[in-house]
Amino acid sequence: MPGAAAGTPDASGPATPLPGSAQAGEQWKSSSPTYIDESEIASMTTFVCNSCGAEIVADPTTISTRCGFCNNTFVASSRIRETRIPDFIIPFALDKKGMLAAFERATTGKFLLPKEFRDTHTLSEATGAYIPYWYHDGTASGTITYRATNTRSWSDSEYDYTETDVYEVSRSASATFRGIPVCATTKLEPTRAEGAEPFNLVDSKSFATPYLSGYAASSYDIDAKATIDRADDRAKKTLSELIRGTVTGYSSVQQKSEQLFVQRDAVWYALLPVWLIVIGYEGKQYPFAINGQTGEVVGSFPISQKKLRALHIGFFTPFLALFAVIGWYLMYLLAN
Repeated sequence: MPGAAAGTPDASGPATPLPGSAQAGEQWKSSSPTYIDESEIASMTTFVCNSCGAEIVADPTTISTRCGFCNNTFVASSRIRETRIPDFIIPFALDKKGMLAAFERATTGKFLLPKEFRDTHTLSEATGAYIPYWYHDGTASGTITYRATNTRSWSDSEYDYTETDVYEVSRSASATFRGIPVCATTKLEPTRAEGAEPFNLVDSKSFATPYLSGYAASSYDIDAKATIDRADDRAKKTLSELIRGTVTGYSSVQQKSEQLFVQRDAVWYALLPVWLIVIGYEGKQYPFAINGQTGEVVGSFPISQKKLRALHIGFFTPFLALFAVIGWYLMYLLAN
């Protein structure tokens, strides 16, 4: 699972904990919120997008005038609201130059990508933003039952034979997770948020305002408790995959039943580095998220219709020529 440290089935144990993380077995809890003193961010400004409503805190001299979530114009507000301090932050490892290189690598080999889409001027408007996430600790456990078969075939001088042995296979396991990430803003759709993972928690730092210099910090608008179900689903899915990996040596395996549970330990508030860019092409907006730590690029690329037509022509022309030759040859045979 992206961002999650998992134990192995039947041998679960604590993985490397997050900064200040609770140990397995403690009751689920959220870290006590603390807030940035306004004097620490006196030079910062709250920006509000007049289209999607995204709200970020940033230095007005460094932030792009365009919203990385929807590509519309920001409207600045002079009042800074009370801002919660995250439990940890993963600093940007990729500056704008590194982000451009990562995007260029992601487009390599995409023959049908329009040339204009690689326009570096548009990419230079990308917003480096610290995106809010809730990180969940917990232990998933349970039992999954499968229907497994082994099939053997043979023949003699008269008949073909097939023998199928059917088995019921049951596996029980548990796995401890440290740091299951769930995005804490509705402004970044889940496909982009989860697609940009994983983030390496080894690089996490205690929060300090200098990390925000030159970047935006998005405010969270999803409460920690509202992300519990998604975190539980990700933990169960990973445990299910771990268990399924132990059922081997059969011709076929089908899952019959599943009973999985999650004991939640703690949840932590974090800011993660993401480059956001929305590229407009032929009247359509293409949003991308680029992991500011690893350079992973998430988004859908457009297809050049001109290149696609050229590809079709290049593919079908030899066949048309072949059919023409065959047709001419048949007419020649009929005429003679």
